[in-house]
Amino acid sequence: MPITLTDQDHLRRCIEVASEAVERGDDPFGSLLVVGDVTAHPELALASSASRHLSAEERAQATMCTSGVHCAMSAPKHVASAVIFPFLCGV
Repeated sequence: MPITLTDQDHLRRCIEVASEAVERGDDPFGSLLVVGDVTAHPELALASSASRHLSAEERAQATMCTSGVHCAMSAPKHVASAVIFPFLCGV
């Protein structure tokens, strides 16, 4: 899946969100769930929200953008959730 200019914009926003988190004293992570052009661990919260609020068809069209790769604790939980998105990682 090639990274588009829109994907790059979303990744830049993830990095901005991560920077804002650092400024607040939080860990340096920022994530967005992008459905079309709409903009615990943030990735899991997004997957959980998507499973509750998006139809299977909408989830199939969604891409999760994040400023960094899943941590070792989040990755297996995300896979186990059966809410699978393509990921774009900013680092």
